[in-house]
Amino acid sequence: MLVGSTRSAEADQSAISALTEIKARGGAGIVDGLTLPSGTVLFAGPSAKAARAGVIPGGNSVLVADPILWTDSVGGDWLAFFMICGGNDLYWLSVDQLQHQNPTFGRTMAQDIARLKAAPPYTKTGMASVLPVVINDKHRFAWVAPNLVFQPARAQYLDF
Repeated sequence: MLVGSTRSAEADQSAISALTEIKARGGAGIVDGLTLPSGTVLFAGPSAKAARAGVIPGGNSVLVADPILWTDSVGGDWLAFFMICGGNDLYWLSVDQLQHQNPTFGRTMAQDIARLKAAPPYTKTGMASVLPVVINDKHRFAWVAPNLVFQPARAQYLDF
C-alpha cells in the first residue's frame, strides 16, 4: 500500500468540515479520470496541516475516477476519492502541493482542472467536465444529474 500509511486516511477536522459543507450546500466532482504517479503525497483532509495518509511508492500509481473537487478557503484545489480497500475515509490530493512535488504533472493537472471548470457539462456533451455532487441520504457521493449511473470519487491502487 502507500508508504507511510497507517492503514487508511482517517478523516481529520478539515475533511469533516469539507464534508459537512458539501452535505449542506452541495459540491463538485470531475467527470474524468487520471493516474497519480509514484511520489504523490495524499492527505487525510484538505488542509496543508492535515496528516499525510501516505505517499504512492516508486513503481506504483493510483488510478482515480471522477474525483470530488474541493476548493479550500485560500483558493487551493483538492481532489478527494475513496481508495478501493483503503478504508471508509477519503484520500485528499493538494493540487498546489503536487505542483511542488512533480512540477510538470502538477501544472498540467491545474490547467486541466481550470479547463474542466469552464467546459460545457458532461450531461450535454458526453465530454469531461465538472458537475455538481451531493452527499445523499445513504451518506454517499452522488451526481445531481439523475441519469449518471457511475459513482463519483473512486480510486484503485495499482501495484505494478
